[in-house]
Amino acid sequence: MEKQSALARHARPDSDARSDVRRSAVHSFIREQAGHARYVFSLCTGALICGAAGLLEGVRATTHEAAFDLLKYFGAIPVDERVVDANNVSAAGL
Repeated sequence: MEKQSALARHARPDSDARSDVRRSAVHSFIREQAGHARYVFSLCTGALICGAAGLLEGVRATTHEAAFDLLKYFGAIPVDERVVDANNVSAAGL
């Protein structure tokens, strides 16, 4: 299968990211799509959803300041700056 250019995940402004963090169907979809993506982007608390999908284990990542301390629970290496590593890109917000 040809790789997609990117998979982007952000938290929807009309919902609480915690609901997607708990949805196994969302995790499965993100894992599957990430396997075919050249780049995986997360924005704001979308990093938590990527973490719940298992994409942040041992990976540097950032998220919104209100959720920053949660990254470690997903095995991420929390950093307080924009991340551009290999195919992983994360930012705290716009």
